[in-house]
Amino acid sequence: MVNLKTLITIALTLTILQITPLTQPQLALTLKTSNDTYSPGERVYVRGNLTTIEGESIDHGTISIHVDDPAGTVIHVKMLYSDLRGRFEDSFVLDKESKPGTYNVHVTGSKQGYLDGAAIVKFNVEMLDRAFIITVTPQAQSYIPGDTLTFNIELKILGQAPLEIRLAASGLPEYSIVEFNPETLTAPGRSVMTIETSDRTPIGNYTVRVTATGGGFEKTVEAKILGVQPSRCLIVAATYGTALQPVIQHLRAYRENMMVKTFTGREFMNSLHEWYYTFSPEIAEYEAEHEPFRIVIRHLIHPFIAILYLTVKIHEWVGVRGETSTLTVGSVAGILIGAVYVTPTIQLVELLAGGKFRKIRFDWTNLMMFITFSGLVAAALGAAMHSRELAVSGMVQVILGSALTGAVAGQILISNMCPLWFRFIKEKLLFRQSRLSRLSRQNLKSESEEETIETATEIQSSTTYFSGNSARYRQHIFNIRSTPTHPDSLNERSTC
Repeated sequence: MVNLKTLITIALTLTILQITPLTQPQLALTLKTSNDTYSPGERVYVRGNLTTIEGESIDHGTISIHVDDPAGTVIHVKMLYSDLRGRFEDSFVLDKESKPGTYNVHVTGSKQGYLDGAAIVKFNVEMLDRAFIITVTPQAQSYIPGDTLTFNIELKILGQAPLEIRLAASGLPEYSIVEFNPETLTAPGRSVMTIETSDRTPIGNYTVRVTATGGGFEKTVEAKILGVQPSRCLIVAATYGTALQPVIQHLRAYRENMMVKTFTGREFMNSLHEWYYTFSPEIAEYEAEHEPFRIVIRHLIHPFIAILYLTVKIHEWVGVRGETSTLTVGSVAGILIGAVYVTPTIQLVELLAGGKFRKIRFDWTNLMMFITFSGLVAAALGAAMHSRELAVSGMVQVILGSALTGAVAGQILISNMCPLWFRFIKEKLLFRQSRLSRLSRQNLKSESEEETIETATEIQSSTTYFSGNSARYRQHIFNIRSTPTHPDSLNERSTC
């Protein structure tokens, strides 16, 4: 009987020992690295959570980490504990001689009373020559000696860890200075390269090489600058004949001191220069050889120069700064351009078309508001995201919307003022015609009175001539001849 109880106790104990592991909760791991791709010398961050398979966080769990390279060699080992929320984090720096390929991060989580959990995460290490990428925009610009050029330098890295990069430039023309703002930066990041030329800077084609060095790596990118003669500048040549006029100097100083200080203004001016210099040298050359064409261009550009000058003065008076200043200048200039250039063009087309376009009805207000509002949104996003495409397209839309606003305002002004003007002219003409008619009648009356007086004089002489005859005959002749002088005289008629 005793042996039977012993056997039963042993059997129950073994059963309990076998069942107990099956009732322990299973641990689970969620694991990720800070990036999928790294470069040698970068820091890798490993983050994860320790939970049960039901999602319950496990605190103070033991986390074991080891990392092996593509050859299977362990390059990092670490043991740590999860926090109160089950989170853990580890980091390590890749060797600068790390082999390219796929690396494996093995993590095991354990805690007493739970079944261990395990997870693996992978990341790649790229070749050394792809540690970072450098780009420059725009890739080409033109300058007149004395101009200041600005280029945007952008640095991107393939890994997550930042790199300290130093910038330098070579290949500059003589008597020019280059500056980077900033010269040393942490990639990923941006810098602005400014090239200041002088009046002694020679004209020619130059390739400026921008070199970025950092983290044991070096990359070079090129930007081209083209020097042009001051007389080749269309606006200056056609309007003032020299770039040293006070108005031109004022506009240039505003561009360098205000417009290029903002991201939107700088990108818009660079894009405008790229577009402008695609056709201006040919036009300037043709203009220099044909004086009548030069006179026409001069008269067409005079209002534009005045608009720019007035816009600058308005902006200086208002005193707006930052990105808002660029949008303000674009809006004011667009409105004035639309009123001065677009409105007369529309009126001329309608006049030549015989008023056919007046039958077309279109709600320009909605289009105007849509273009302007979308331009403001695009410009704001471009400035916030440092996107050249968004900033330039937004600025162009703001100018076009403002120009449309100015054109519509000009049309409304003309449509309201023309009837008043025509009415005023008509009244003036009618008043002049009435006055001329009145003067004409007065002249005719005066001439008639003069003829009557002359007739009376002839009658008197006739009367004197017949004075030798009888008094009755003399009176009879007098009354007949003198009747036109007093046509309403009843006494004389009765006498006759």
